[in-house]
Amino acid sequence: AAPGVRLTGSTLAAALKMRCDTSGADYAMYWVNVDGELTVAGHCIVTPAGRAASSEAKRRLDRFVASSEEAKFPVMGCKGPISTVYNLGTPICIKDAAANEALARKALATEYGVESICFVPCEGGVLEFGTTGTAWKDLPPSCPEMPKREIRKAFENLGASFVIFWTEEDGEYSVLADYALQSWADELLARRGDDKTFCSESRGFKLSATGDGPVATAANLGVEIHVEVEESTTMRRKALAQEFGVKALHFMPVPGGVLEAGVTS
Repeated sequence: AAPGVRLTGSTLAAALKMRCDTSGADYAMYWVNVDGELTVAGHCIVTPAGRAASSEAKRRLDRFVASSEEAKFPVMGCKGPISTVYNLGTPICIKDAAANEALARKALATEYGVESICFVPCEGGVLEFGTTGTAWKDLPPSCPEMPKREIRKAFENLGASFVIFWTEEDGEYSVLADYALQSWADELLARRGDDKTFCSESRGFKLSATGDGPVATAANLGVEIHVEVEESTTMRRKALAQEFGVKALHFMPVPGGVLEAGVTS
């Protein structure tokens, strides 16, 4: 069985959305064991790149996920990919879902245009994520694990409104994945009239890996850094944080990068 604490609430929502960010997936689902059957406990759908949110591709993906949420698979005695990953703890990736005989939802994948699907062990269950329109060339797609313990700490202990995962390449840190609470995003939309958030606008920044900013400092010293925005003297995004009402930021060094958590109240 999948070890670890079952993901719930904001931690689950962040893990699903950030897996889509890091892998290029169009959707992600979380399967858990309920009374001996594997069933969907949460999902995330992202707008396929370059398509309008109201596009037919988005509607088809909505229907695929909704149909999948009605499915249940036995934990024991089932040779399908979800049960296999749950029991053995090894990933299974399917390049052409519509042609895979082991996939019980093969017909759904064909009907709704799902191309490639990966199933990976995840705390308390199995994480499924996949693409529509274009199949993955390399399986599994290369993507770091999101630090779920620290994400849980951000939302449950720090009272964060968002998290951002920074990764370093060629001497600079950039945003690889992020997640904002829907309630905060809705507040910003009502106040600003656009869909911008501190997360979306942080994606335009490249931060020096050798600088004195909090992302680099947390990574280089291997310690957590807490920053009160009004008092900061080294943070390049200070004005941006103030624009979006961010009061404090907490930076945690994690495998593969730095997790930033933002408090807005």
